[in-house]
Amino acid sequence: MGRRSTRSAADTTGMWWQYRCHVSFALWKSPWSVDPSSTRASYMDYVRNGCQ
Repeated sequence: MGRRSTRSAADTTGMWWQYRCHVSFALWKSPWSVDPSSTRASYMDYVRNGCQ
């Protein structure tokens, strides 16, 4: 039997958007704060908010 994830698809999507934002626009930031509890409506919202 496989393990079920306790994360929702929205959590995963938000983390992906944060990661993608850092790779595309904020390579200079250290450390990258990819936070599963951070929620934005869209990828562009992360970009506008400095990938946070």
